[in-house]
Amino acid sequence: MGQNLYVTRAVFVKQHSWNTTQMRPKAIFLQVLALLETRKTEIPSAYALTDVITQETQRHKRELIEAIEAHLSPAHRELLAALLDKQEALWPPEPRVQRFKLMLLKRFSQSTKPAKIKTNIEDLRLLRPLYHEVESVVATLDLTPEGVRYYANSVLKSRIFQVSRRAEDDRHLHLVCFIAHQCLRLHDVLIDILLLAVQSAMNACQREHKDRYYAARLQQRQSLQALVEGVGQGVLSPLAAIEAIAFCVQLCDTEKVRHIQAVLSQGQEQRRAVAAHLEQAKQQSQDGIEDADYYEVLASKSLKLQNRVADIVRELEFQGDDRMTLLTAIRYYQHKSGAISQTAPVGFMSDAEQDMLAGASGKFRVSLYKALLFIKIAEAIKAGTVNLKDSYKYRSLDDYLIPKAAWDAHRHHYLQRANLMDVAHCQRTVHTLAQRLDQQYHQTNQHIVQDANPHFHRHQDGSFHLSTPPTQREDSEPLRHLLPTQRYISLVEVLSTVNRLTGFLDAFEPWHTRASARSPEFPNGSTRRNWRPPSTGTLRWRTCMRPMTSSSCAWTGWSCRRSTADRPAGYTPPLTARNTA
Repeated sequence: MGQNLYVTRAVFVKQHSWNTTQMRPKAIFLQVLALLETRKTEIPSAYALTDVITQETQRHKRELIEAIEAHLSPAHRELLAALLDKQEALWPPEPRVQRFKLMLLKRFSQSTKPAKIKTNIEDLRLLRPLYHEVESVVATLDLTPEGVRYYANSVLKSRIFQVSRRAEDDRHLHLVCFIAHQCLRLHDVLIDILLLAVQSAMNACQREHKDRYYAARLQQRQSLQALVEGVGQGVLSPLAAIEAIAFCVQLCDTEKVRHIQAVLSQGQEQRRAVAAHLEQAKQQSQDGIEDADYYEVLASKSLKLQNRVADIVRELEFQGDDRMTLLTAIRYYQHKSGAISQTAPVGFMSDAEQDMLAGASGKFRVSLYKALLFIKIAEAIKAGTVNLKDSYKYRSLDDYLIPKAAWDAHRHHYLQRANLMDVAHCQRTVHTLAQRLDQQYHQTNQHIVQDANPHFHRHQDGSFHLSTPPTQREDSEPLRHLLPTQRYISLVEVLSTVNRLTGFLDAFEPWHTRASARSPEFPNGSTRRNWRPPSTGTLRWRTCMRPMTSSSCAWTGWSCRRSTADRPAGYTPPLTARNTA
């Protein structure tokens, strides 16, 4: 009894953290062994450890049920009971199959189709009020996300009658964790869809812009070729003719003027064409024309992006630095329900993007504004500057840390749980590390002075260089010579052998807690019910098996005789004492 109490005191601190994460008893048992070994404590018997783990687990479960019973109001209990009722018909006639409300909230679609996204939004509108009602109850449970996920997964993998048959407080505990888990998970699903839809739209814009750019290159090449031909025929040729006339000594001045006027009048159309091609080339060579084409493509893709992302941005509650101009734009968008005007905030955009919003006509381009807003939101979520409060993956970094008030109050407790008591005092730890580093430098320098370092090479001019030794490769002989060459080994046998040697399948644990009778296992790890010979040919099947007799095959429940399906037509079995009886 004294040893049991000693073990209880030794592992109580760790046991609480393990219970809040709902670790399996086997994993807790291994963690306790590692903890006792780290603290150089004598390891008691397995019965003492399992008894302590069982008692602490049951005590923690009782505390959770007591917290549920104390903090759940009658209104909360009615909300949870309503989840076990069938769905009400929104309009007559009533559907033939009415599903339970709890079943409708179990699965969320990962698709980016607008219809599937709207279904997720409807689930969010149903889940969010429920989560806000039970949020304070979840906080009193003091469960980690893994602990909440444990009870929620139990509901997800159970049928409706299995949930309803639980004890009342136990059922309420599972349903409360289910609501919290599904609400946070749905927020993650919607953000994943937002990021995927934005990235897909950006990829489509880049592809179309690239296609337009390549098509414009061909047009530019044709325009440049026409410009060169026009300059040659409409400018250079007349200039050469005028030069010949001007320096001709046989013509008088009056005749020269008359001939020059004739040359100039003949090339007027060609010079107009050259001027047009020159103006077109000038416009194409202006900076920013490619960017304008990209934003033009982005505005054309905005409607498709809005069909997938607009409802998500309107429904989710984003948080971040209140001084962020992007957060101001998001709140403006949510307040206006997407019906924005030219008064919308644009401080989160660059100067070039703000210039593109006006366009050539000076009208505010709403489609382009929404597309840029969605892209900036996606970039901010990836960067971590914009996050969600109710989420698993996209919360603020501070939410993942221990609160400062809790750290100041329980600092010693946290350090003891993390086995960091040796480095609890910062200045002392830094001083110790500095001494060790100084000693290592002194040892390294002594090796260099004594020429005991084979990797240090000194040059005649006083410089040096260090040589890195090559990594030693671990030569492993091929396994081909260990495998049979004349026999075929089925994959089923390989996997069963691996499982027998490593116990891989033992890591999987069913969700039901009651023990169930198991069928006897056979040498290859299968059972009598599911054991079947591999579906291979006769020759390959013969090479799979070791030389066997009928007596050695008795455990399989089948004999080595040919099956009835393989017998030829008209086959008559021989008369024996067994089949004549």
